[in-house]
Amino acid sequence: RIDSNIGYRPHLVRLKTKEFATEEGKDYRYIVKFNSNKAGSVLKTKIDENTKLEDYTLVKGSNEIEVDFTANSQSSKIYLEMGALEVGTELEFIKVEIVEKKEINTLEITDITEQTYTGKKIEPDVIIKDDDTVLKLGMDYSLSYANNMNAGSAKVTITGKGNYTGTKTLTFTINPKSIANLGVSEI
Repeated sequence: RIDSNIGYRPHLVRLKTKEFATEEGKDYRYIVKFNSNKAGSVLKTKIDENTKLEDYTLVKGSNEIEVDFTANSQSSKIYLEMGALEVGTELEFIKVEIVEKKEINTLEITDITEQTYTGKKIEPDVIIKDDDTVLKLGMDYSLSYANNMNAGSAKVTITGKGNYTGTKTLTFTINPKSIANLGVSEI
């Protein structure tokens, strides 16, 4: 978590955080939640003074910004700025936090059981836990499969998303379909 100072001027709003410790080369995400009584102004995000990240157009009501970045030093500052702010716009900051992204390969990943050939691509579910929390496909990670149609060794690559980073590749076996129970007719 970060301590923040919020300053206000008629045509400039700047949320400026104090320095916080980061590890060079590690991935982080900062999250800002706030309410706005008007829409349309543009919020500019920067990490440190000169590294622009992304711009966001405010909506009336609840706003949430999540920005991913890789630290390039041992300490960082976050800047949120709004220029040409419409007169009468009020912002209520609810939450500002920094989350160090977790490496996907450090989490508990359930082994994939052996599969049986079906003639179609086989894409078994992958269960990933961060302590007691089960991660959500599409939100916390994505999956890509390779060599997953025929009997043999198949692969699935897990790629972290959101608060997770990195990749991990798992292998699983696709066994040939047994012909023991197939009926054979005479010719």
